Formats: sequence, C-alpha cells, structure tokens
Amino acid sequence: MFQFKQGNILNATEDIICNQVDNDIMENTELSKQIKLKYPEVFEGYKLLLNEFLFQLGHCQLILCNNGKTIANLFNKIDVNRDYMISNIKFLKNMIGKDWEFYFLKRSLENLLLLAKQWNLSIAIPYGIGCSDKEELEWEVVYSIIENVFNEYDVSIYKLD
Repeated sequence: MFQFKQGNILNATEDIICNQVDNDIMENTELSKQIKLKYPEVFEGYKLLLNEFLFQLGHCQLILCNNGKTIANLFNKIDVNRDYMISNIKFLKNMIGKDWEFYFLKRSLENLLLLAKQWNLSIAIPYGIGCSDKEELEWEVVYSIIENVFNEYDVSIYKLD
C-alpha cells in the first residue's frame, strides 16, 4: 500500500529514508546535501564505496545513523565522467535517455525491499526520486517502478509542502 505524505522526509517516522546517490560526493540532490549535513556518518559510509561506484550501481547501502534512523543510499545515477563510465558498461550503450538510470533505480529498490522485508522495516521514499526537476513524465515512469517493486509492501512517499 502506498501512502502519500506532505512534509520533509527527514522528519519521517518510517525506519528507512531513501536517498538517491551518484558518483559526485553525494551532492546530486537537495536531499543528499541535507542528509550529508544532518547525518555525517552516511557520507562517511558512502565515501567507502565511491571508488567502486560502477560496481555499486543498482545496489542499496543501508547506514544506521546515530539517532536510530536508517538511510538507504540507492546507487542509480552517474554524473561525473558519465560517458566514460557508460562506455565501460556494455549493455548501457543500447539504452537511450534515462532508461539506464531507471534500470538501476529499479534494481536498487529491489535490493532495498529484500533488506526491509528481512528486518521488517518501514520505508519512506522522496517524491520525484530519480527525476530531473520533478518532471511529471519521468515521475510517471518512476512511480510505475515503485508500484511494481513494492506492490505488496507498505511505503510512504513524501512530498514537500
């Protein structure tokens, strides 16, 4: 079941807060910047995997924070040296537009679901995750991915007021 909530996802009551990350020092979104400031332990954990970023695409890194909240870094976006990195992943060459980002978003959400089920944890996802400036057409694709992955698991989607 999907529940839409208004407000800042950093104030979510759910156990896990989703955070899309790229290979550019965890500053690709406003949420990433806020998490980096509020939870420095998340950035430290993220840095441990940064040199192996290509191998992390499609994965989910859970980091338990000092206040008991868990941040899920979803590795699905490439910014720095994008063309070079994509050229090294053969099957990405045939994908057009943002298809490869959606592919890795789906894989990282599937990994998150496995972990959340294992520990019976609730999930908060930011509205517009994986989208450029909350473009509605992209959100329709992403929302469809979220529906497909979490069709039998409760998640909350947070949208700022």
